[in-house]
Amino acid sequence: MNMCIRKVVLWICVCSVMTIFSQAQEDQFVSYSVNGKKFHFTEVELQSSAEGGFIHLEGGKMEKVDFGEGNIPRYRNLEVGITIELSTSDSIVGTHTAYSSDTMPVYVSWYETVKTQNRTEIKQILASMDSGAEDMLEFTITFENFGPKGTLAKGTFKGKLLDEEGNPYAVTDGKFAITVTDME
Repeated sequence: MNMCIRKVVLWICVCSVMTIFSQAQEDQFVSYSVNGKKFHFTEVELQSSAEGGFIHLEGGKMEKVDFGEGNIPRYRNLEVGITIELSTSDSIVGTHTAYSSDTMPVYVSWYETVKTQNRTEIKQILASMDSGAEDMLEFTITFENFGPKGTLAKGTFKGKLLDEEGNPYAVTDGKFAITVTDME
């Protein structure tokens, strides 16, 4: 009887650990909107330097886009995603605001499709804080919590970015929950 109880207790422990681990994996995401278009990524990473003070947050994926019959190649892979880097001597927990990529490089990439009669055209867009007047650019990221490797860091972000042509884009409703890893 004791052996049977031990096996049941061991099985419950193993199932509990597996459930906690799988929930932690499922809970990782980055989501946001750009001018109302929604994005959600589960392929994410948040790297932190060993000495602290430098954060690299990234989320993205490849999407297979159908350019339509008669186009060669018909299907092409396009990358969509976001990268945010933060370097600070202050506490990571809290709100950080920047007005140029000198203090917080931010890159958001996506594409828009334009269908004509016989063809699909793709406009790839990269919006960032690399160029433009500082009064037109602003990006804010808030870390609700942060910790050493293995911590599930959570927070929010929003901002105003420009593409290479100077067109403005609003990043809104940004949220993330990502497990901290060491910088490689």
